[in-house]
Amino acid sequence: MTDGRQSWVSDLVGATQLLTRIPLGSLGNNSQSADQSRAVWAYPIAGAIVGAMGALIYAISDWAGAPNLIAAFLAIGAVVLVTGALHEDGLADTSDGFGGGNDIESKLTIMRDSRIGTYGMLAIIFSIGLRVGAIAALDSVALVAGVLIAAGALSRAAMPVLMIILP
Repeated sequence: MTDGRQSWVSDLVGATQLLTRIPLGSLGNNSQSADQSRAVWAYPIAGAIVGAMGALIYAISDWAGAPNLIAAFLAIGAVVLVTGALHEDGLADTSDGFGGGNDIESKLTIMRDSRIGTYGMLAIIFSIGLRVGAIAALDSVALVAGVLIAAGALSRAAMPVLMIILP
């Protein structure tokens, strides 16, 4: 394997390991430790993989005859499982801090607390409910797949932009 290809694979594996819980087996073990500042280009690809997994679960559920709502719940559940609920955890922490704190220091203390509060739980319920409802309302498996893959890629593509813009 050439250095360029090895670097490319290392970046993609590193991004996937950081952003997902996908077991990469020997590929992940043999890969050089990725420089995450160099691997950010691969974040959208890792996001597209996450979206594709949700789309696959939706397609299988649809093929098995599940109603759209059930298929959508299973697809979003797969996305949450693949990401290790990283986004839901962050949403809950942020919501608890903004909802429960009176000043910056108390908001930060609440956000660092590993327990979930009322605001955090409500934010997760609304977030999952909105995502499931939106997916269930789509007309076709192909449209669901396109939306999930695009959402996964675009949301991860925003991460490097925010890294550049924010201190």
